[in-house]
Amino acid sequence: RWKLPGDKKSVAIILLFLWVFFVVYAYFTDCNAGGGDNYAHYNIARWAFRYPHLFFDMWGKPVFTLLTSPFALLGFYWVRVFNITCGLLTAWLGFLTVRRWNSRYAFLAPAFILFTPLYFVMLFSGMTEILFSLLLMLSIYLFFRDFHILSAIAVSFLYFVRAEGILMIPLFLFALLLK
Repeated sequence: RWKLPGDKKSVAIILLFLWVFFVVYAYFTDCNAGGGDNYAHYNIARWAFRYPHLFFDMWGKPVFTLLTSPFALLGFYWVRVFNITCGLLTAWLGFLTVRRWNSRYAFLAPAFILFTPLYFVMLFSGMTEILFSLLLMLSIYLFFRDFHILSAIAVSFLYFVRAEGILMIPLFLFALLLK
C-alpha cells in the first residue's frame, strides 16, 4: 500500500527543495506584485538605518521594517529571499499545526498555503503579507500547543506588520477566554 508522505523529514526535505527552487526562480525573475508598494516597503527598510524614524513608520510597518532592513541593505532580491523564507516557514508551521490534529493529510497543508494563487505571487515580492501570514500561523501554532501567553504576544505584533492584524486580537482574546 502507498504511504502518504506525512512524516516531518519528508515534508522538511520537500520544503527545503522548494526554498532552493524559489530562491533561484526569484533571482531570474522580476516582481511587480504590489506595484509601487512593493518597492516602497523595500526603500523604507533600505534607508531605515540612515533615517531611524523609518523604523517607526506605520505605513512601512515597523516589525516588517525592523526584520527586513538588514536584507534590504543587500538589495531588493534579498528582501524577496526573506519573504520566500517566511512563506516556507509559514507552510512548515501549517504542517505542524495540522499534524498535531492527527490528520493523515497534514502534508497537504504546505501545498494549500504556498500555492494559493495570490499568496504564491506575493511570495516573490517585498510586501508585508507574507510576514503577516508567518506571524499569524505562529500565533495559531502556539495557541494549539497550549503556549497561550506566547501566542498572545505573537498576535499583539500583528498590527505592526499589517493593520488588519488588529482584527485578530478580539478573535484570539475570545479563544483565550474559552481556554
